[in-house]
Amino acid sequence: MIDVVLYCRFTKQNEYDPVTGMGSLKVTSISAVQARQRAGRAGRTRAGRCFRLYTREHFELDMPTTTVPEIQRTSLVGTVLYLKTLRLEGLDVLDFDFLDKPDLKLMGDALRQLYALGAIDEDGSVTTLGREMSPLPVEPQLARAMLAARRFKCVDEMATVAAMLSVERVYTGGGSPRVEEGEKPVESLCSDHEKRMGDHIVLMRTYQAWQRGGHRRDFCERHGLSDRGMEFARDVRKQLLGVFREMERKGGDRHGNNGGDRHGRSGRRDDDGPRGDKRKRDGSRDRGRDRSKDRGRDRSRDRSRDRSKDRGRDRSRDGNRDDEAKRGDVTALRQAICVGFCNRLARRLPKHNGFRTFNDNAVLAEVHPSSARQLADDRTGLLPEWVVYHELISTTRVFLRNVCAVEGPWVEAVTERLRGADLAKLSGGRIKGEKAKEEERRMAVAKEAERQRVESGGRKNDDKAVDDAKARYLARKAAAEKAKAAKK
Repeated sequence: MIDVVLYCRFTKQNEYDPVTGMGSLKVTSISAVQARQRAGRAGRTRAGRCFRLYTREHFELDMPTTTVPEIQRTSLVGTVLYLKTLRLEGLDVLDFDFLDKPDLKLMGDALRQLYALGAIDEDGSVTTLGREMSPLPVEPQLARAMLAARRFKCVDEMATVAAMLSVERVYTGGGSPRVEEGEKPVESLCSDHEKRMGDHIVLMRTYQAWQRGGHRRDFCERHGLSDRGMEFARDVRKQLLGVFREMERKGGDRHGNNGGDRHGRSGRRDDDGPRGDKRKRDGSRDRGRDRSKDRGRDRSRDRSRDRSKDRGRDRSRDGNRDDEAKRGDVTALRQAICVGFCNRLARRLPKHNGFRTFNDNAVLAEVHPSSARQLADDRTGLLPEWVVYHELISTTRVFLRNVCAVEGPWVEAVTERLRGADLAKLSGGRIKGEKAKEEERRMAVAKEAERQRVESGGRKNDDKAVDDAKARYLARKAAAEKAKAAKK
């Protein structure tokens, strides 16, 4: 039970800078609402005391009344994408009536990122890609990479990378992994060439090793992995592939016929065992169906069961050979990552391991030390010329975290949409602007008609004209009453 609460007035809070695209963990003052809430922790079960390490004057006069809402200090790419998919005609996200309206710079940054990813067109309308990205339970950059992986036939591998990047902590950080005799640490699961490809490849190989280890807790302990983090990654991966199966069931694959490819199809079951060729399975199933019509039912069932066991053993051996043959080829995966993170590119400075982000407000940064050693070339010590990064963070210095090496030709192909675009059109303000122009034209026509009427000699009624008309009306009324009385 807690009887006494003692705390200062500061807390660490994540903040996102839309100008540079950089996130930072800043030390900020708590609000009065937070102070009252924290004081309540001392008296939940019995009377307690709260000691605040600041003055009453500061609490009453200087401390913020309320906490800054999260929507006003985080990236809004996912939020804006959801608004765009609501099919509301004339919706202008810059004028949307939020309960806590975010800064226009945050909204503008989200619109530009969605345009670069291809989720919206130049008029601000959501595209087919945008509607496919929206239901995926990951951030829009990873969702775009998942859709690109469908074209490059590496959906499973990209789903693994996306799941691992969604984990808050993969490694326990408790020192060097515990290695028993005859076993290899996590670092040795990747070849030196794969380590130079970046963190995404290392994360994928780590998950695959955990799969082969049977998802066991003792495997995580030996290799310095967080068992809870790996289980979370497994759940995210399963959910991602489930969404892809649902997309295939409803609309089919819009990016080519990848349904029968072992690396590209998303509609297959999610397990850890080897998989054979789908065409072999389909062909054997059809042949078994034809034979069942010609032969006796019982005998056909027995023979079919024996054949399925043999085919299963053959597929297992073939699948293992395929996995070993393709283990070192991660080019398609890196291309899919480059497409998804086209708005998070950085280029190395000449003869220097510093990087400059590839956007309008470039920032100088360096690769996080946990990645720099394995990325560097053994001979020159230089890092790759182009990288994509998952996070741009500011601590004591500016770091690129979770980076992947990409090639120059890939960058040229995905940077076409990074050029400036009309923010008013991206927000959906095109319809609103057309309505405003139509109203202006109508008002101009009315003013011109009034001007022509005045110039033609017509004039508005003044007070004298009104009095004269009233006198004439009363005279006609009196004459009519007089005539009526004379008849009587």
